[in-house]
Amino acid sequence: MVGKLFNIFKYVLAFGLLAWVMISHWDPAKGGGLKGIWQRHWVDGEPFGWGWFAGAVTCQIVALLLTLVRWHGLVVAQNLVCPFRDAIRLGLAGFYASVVLPGSVGGDLVKAAVLAKRSPLGKTRAVASVLFDRLIALANLFMIVSLLGLIFWLNDGLEGGLDGKPGLVVKAAWVLGGCTFSGWWLLGWLPVNRVEIFASRLRNWLPAGAGEAAANFWLAVYKYRMQPLVMAQAMAISWVAQTVMVLGFFCITMTVAGEDMPAPPLSQMFLILPVGLVIMAIPLFPGGAGIAELGFGILFGWFGASQSLGITATLLNRLSVWIVAGGCFGVYLTSTDMKEAASHSEGDRTGDPDKANQTNLVESAPGNS
Repeated sequence: MVGKLFNIFKYVLAFGLLAWVMISHWDPAKGGGLKGIWQRHWVDGEPFGWGWFAGAVTCQIVALLLTLVRWHGLVVAQNLVCPFRDAIRLGLAGFYASVVLPGSVGGDLVKAAVLAKRSPLGKTRAVASVLFDRLIALANLFMIVSLLGLIFWLNDGLEGGLDGKPGLVVKAAWVLGGCTFSGWWLLGWLPVNRVEIFASRLRNWLPAGAGEAAANFWLAVYKYRMQPLVMAQAMAISWVAQTVMVLGFFCITMTVAGEDMPAPPLSQMFLILPVGLVIMAIPLFPGGAGIAELGFGILFGWFGASQSLGITATLLNRLSVWIVAGGCFGVYLTSTDMKEAASHSEGDRTGDPDKANQTNLVESAPGNS
């Protein structure tokens, strides 16, 4: 009962924020609001950029497939049995589950549950593969913003330099990226006995189920650290996938951009989208509803573009995601194991503390990228 009330609260909060964002940007005093976009395309009949929209949907599909290839590599690295075809099938069905199914059960959790069912002795490793896939995507976002921000700064391409709002984004990426890289580098210097000692301490410090899950997850992460080739492949795929996602979001923006409301340059999109994706991962907002529109609107404004254009682009991007999820519907229908996992995941939260701990780990991860 408490879980259902909490789910209702999250949806009320998310759609309440979305409504506030829409109303406050509908017809602002300074002009250039959502009303103008609606008037131009749906009342005056100015052509809608359907070609740009089709390009955005295509980019969504390509980026999704690339992330599934990355995840399959991480699954194999944990010695879990999952043929490439099954990984793609589970990933497509999981994408549909994460976008369409109500409640707090994410597609990643469902994927992990099915994979764990096939490998009972590697339950935590299955969850680790899913969560670590998200962590790689997040680290890659920091890296992209850090490197491109440095290039823009050195070439005077940041408005206001490092003291301006775009510079604030770049400096935050430098700090977070530096911390991530330092922690990952230091992990590689830990001897095996120290790793096992810390795993033993996790088992002792935490309750039985949660301690065992945390210890196994720690060992799984260390195993990834000891496989540099796997990590290099995963990072390379992430770079390509996120480049495709940036191109897709640029296409989405171009569908409604005009002379009076120009889209940010493609180069700036490489700074805007990664930060926007991190904002979308903030908890309490299912699918990033409300918080994503607010975040992208603010980011567009920081980079000298229209906030209303950023909000509209985010809404259209949701539409493209739903279209891709609709294409995954048939895969989900044929995946009886996925449907069973989705229907039982909520019940598992309150039964097994080990499962509950794994659920919290998966749901706290950032969104797909």
